[in-house]
Amino acid sequence: MVRVTVGMRSSFNEQEYRCIGVTAHERANGRMTELAIWESRCPECGDPFTFQTSVTRGIVSPNRRCARHRKPGIKVKSLNANAGGDGPASSMEE
Repeated sequence: MVRVTVGMRSSFNEQEYRCIGVTAHERANGRMTELAIWESRCPECGDPFTFQTSVTRGIVSPNRRCARHRKPGIKVKSLNANAGGDGPASSMEE
C-alpha cells in the first residue's frame, strides 16, 4: 500500500492531480485519521479545485470538475486545453 504524501502526483484519464496537503480528520466513530488534499483543474473552465481522500487509498474515483461544473454520473469527454492555461495542470507548481 502506498501512502499519499504532499507533492505526490497522480493522473486519471489524462487529468492530472497533485497532493497539496494532508490534514487530520475525526471519523464519526471518534477515531482520528488523515486526509490527503488533492488539486486539479476543471476541464470545463480551467479553474483549480480541491478535494480530499484517505492518505492510504489515494485517488480511486476522483472529482473531475469544480463545484460550479459538477456533473455527477456524466463522464468528462475531453480535457479543455484552452480553459485557463496550457492544460488541466498548467498552474500546479512542482
